[in-house]
Amino acid sequence: MRYLLYIVSVIVFLIAFSSCSSEETPEERIIGTWTGSILEPEFGFFQADITLTKVSSIETIARIAYGANDKSLCNNDIFFCDDPSEACAPTWMYNGFANETYTFLETPIGTFCAPGLVTLRFQSDDVLSYDFVGTEEPDITSSGTLNRL
Repeated sequence: MRYLLYIVSVIVFLIAFSSCSSEETPEERIIGTWTGSILEPEFGFFQADITLTKVSSIETIARIAYGANDKSLCNNDIFFCDDPSEACAPTWMYNGFANETYTFLETPIGTFCAPGLVTLRFQSDDVLSYDFVGTEEPDITSSGTLNRL
């Protein structure tokens, strides 16, 4: 009987210990494919499709695409509101996780996009809030919601 109690205690300890070590890190939790609509106040809504396959301060592997936008909210005083929509494909470098917020430095590929700081925060397991502030032009901002696919 004493031996059986010892075995049961060891099994309970191992189960408790294994559940603690199997929790996801913040970097693992955000990995996946995300999509949503982002609003840049003077430029209108645009589609964001983001796939994160690796997130670390050493290397971030991501595919980011900002698609053609709906310019119905575009400020008519801005010259590019009349131009055809263009897509933007930047790269992201992971800046860190603090206060339940992920930060990434966004670097444009080409000249259409602006460099900036992207912050992501979980609203639920499958929903992220998205915010962007330009690093060279802080008046360039956008925000929206991304849903996990």
